[in-house]
Amino acid sequence: MDEERKQPDLKDEPSGSDFTEADESLTDYDVADDFTDFEELGFLPPAAAPKQKYSFQESVKNFSYPRWLKSVLPPYFKPALWMTALFFAMTAAGYVAGSYDPEIFDFLFSSFDFPDGSSFETFLYIFFNNAGVLFMLIFFGFILSILPVLIIISNGFLIGVVSEATIRQLGLPFLLTGLLPHGIIELPMILLGAGIGFRLGALFARLLFNIIRGDSDACCLMVYQFKKEFLNAAGLYFLFILPLLLVAAIIEVYVTGTLLSTFF
Repeated sequence: MDEERKQPDLKDEPSGSDFTEADESLTDYDVADDFTDFEELGFLPPAAAPKQKYSFQESVKNFSYPRWLKSVLPPYFKPALWMTALFFAMTAAGYVAGSYDPEIFDFLFSSFDFPDGSSFETFLYIFFNNAGVLFMLIFFGFILSILPVLIIISNGFLIGVVSEATIRQLGLPFLLTGLLPHGIIELPMILLGAGIGFRLGALFARLLFNIIRGDSDACCLMVYQFKKEFLNAAGLYFLFILPLLLVAAIIEVYVTGTLLSTFF
């Protein structure tokens, strides 16, 4: 009886195959959860990123412009909305300032040097000026998000002053005709660029914070995400924003000018 009591009951113990199945299921669960969490955050850490054979020809062949835009644009919608709210607030402030002191228009624009050459020279001036502003917003805006905010504040205020002076001297129809044809394309691109620069600045600030705190794991993840979004921002600048700025400059010189000279 004592020997029977001392013998362990082996019926309920898992076999070697059970251990293997349990380990495999646990491994699958952990890896799946890790990838799901990182995908929800919008990035994968370098160590966990799946290794795939890179083929440039296959990438070009399978590239879909609408699908690419749909995948890279959403993170910048909210920052762009913040920049939009700031822009229109400063436009209203500029309009009020111009109405109280009409001489502010002459003061602000007395040092501006507008091109007075051919239409093509004006087109080049407008395009490269806008392209330079957007380049600064995106590629230098990550310096703690200060530059995008300053540019949006200054541009919003100036447009408010110009709008007040134009409405007072030439009327609202003249202002709408002079702004809407090209502005409906140009303004969203400026606000999107400011939103991109602002988001990159927020990511860069978080990276600096983790470096100061000494959190190496968080730094690794933030470097990966910042690099990914910086490359996405560069793609948006060259493949989406610049072509639309080109269209806006053509409309401003050759369409808006014709409309103003015809109807006013």
